[in-house]
Amino acid sequence: MKITGQKPPGLHELATGKAQEKGNRTHVGRTPAESHDSMAVTNHASQTASKIKQTLRAEPDIRPDRVEEVKEKIRTGKYRVEPERLAESMLTAALKEDLEKP
Repeated sequence: MKITGQKPPGLHELATGKAQEKGNRTHVGRTPAESHDSMAVTNHASQTASKIKQTLRAEPDIRPDRVEEVKEKIRTGKYRVEPERLAESMLTAALKEDLEKP
């Protein structure tokens, strides 16, 4: 992946608001519409992303080996619920669901 375009202003320039435009660099007061940033994805990166997507699609949603392992723990009384971990998972899922609502 190749990213071209503006170079961020230095810390001093941000603090004082005195960024100077040089070549293709940006000015602190420049609007996004005036920016000339661009990003190019190489063919190799695109192929790699496609391979990763294919691999993920090939994975089953349910892992039968893991399901059997948990069932066995439940049958033998060795399955233990971690309340803090369960609560954290529930809150995370609820927050994620709220954030995804339009």
